[in-house]
Amino acid sequence: MEHIIPIALGGTDAESNRALACASCNLAKSNRVSVRDPLTSEETALFHPRQQLWQEHFQWSEDQKTLIGLTPTGRATIACLDMNNALQQLARSYWFAAGLLP
Repeated sequence: MEHIIPIALGGTDAESNRALACASCNLAKSNRVSVRDPLTSEETALFHPRQQLWQEHFQWSEDQKTLIGLTPTGRATIACLDMNNALQQLARSYWFAAGLLP
């Protein structure tokens, strides 16, 4: 699998090397393409939105506020991007209520 390589690490500015992300995720990701899985401590690639399926790596908790990592990639991505912080969880409650999330 080909990774999206940050410009800071020699990647290009081409559209194929970009991924849409909110500002907080983009800042948290920085120039990383892999991090440690919090469960196994093994280095694993971050989720690649153009090459991987979301539902294979993530699922919503029953309260629809918490994102659960199903794989090392999912867990590592959630931890690296701090995707379950209090602000994200509050926003999700509104997004689900409005029908913006499944």
